[in-house]
Amino acid sequence: MKLIVEKKAQTVETMIAELKKAKSFALFNFASLSAKEITTFRRKLHNGNAKMFIAKNNIYNRALQLSNYQVEKCSNSTALIIGYEDEIVPFKELSEVIKNNQKAQFIFGFLDGQKIDNNKFKVISSLPGRDGLYSMFLSCLQAPLRNFLYGIKAVGERK
Repeated sequence: MKLIVEKKAQTVETMIAELKKAKSFALFNFASLSAKEITTFRRKLHNGNAKMFIAKNNIYNRALQLSNYQVEKCSNSTALIIGYEDEIVPFKELSEVIKNNQKAQFIFGFLDGQKIDNNKFKVISSLPGRDGLYSMFLSCLQAPLRNFLYGIKAVGERK
């Protein structure tokens, strides 16, 4: 009995450490997903430098409470996705899973210390990833110089 309690306490401590390192995280109901879908989902998350944890709801509740996140209690089959580098990756990948499997449900998440509800989740999951945003920004910075160079090239071709 003590061994089980110690193991659960260690799992809670591990979860707290992971939540402190996280830039964002989300909890969702995964009951309707098959093992194959979960494995595919975990691989996609791993490629985006994110992780998925499956544990008992009591462990999630304790870890969230000890990490000072004020949330409602978890129930049903809940999984936790944690994003480490790109904050949007967990939400984008989860959105894709929910589109493919209508029974999977987003419960709540946190991004930069702010709680994310269903409406914010839909908005955030529609944003491009960090790399996409960087490329859009760089494209905006290059546009004036590119247009100027095209103008010089056109004048040179006229002569």
